[in-house]
Amino acid sequence: MIKAETMAKRIQLTMRTPLKYVEMGTTDPTFYNEVERGIVLWESRDES
Repeated sequence: MIKAETMAKRIQLTMRTPLKYVEMGTTDPTFYNEVERGIVLWESRDES
């Protein structure tokens, strides 16, 4: 179980229909670009 106070970033669910997602590119380009770029939640360490 992950406690809320240990989370460094806030995670929020945002749902869009395919049409609204495409429209978001012009209505909210900053958010659209952040979604397109994405974030890595968990990443394995390179142990080589």
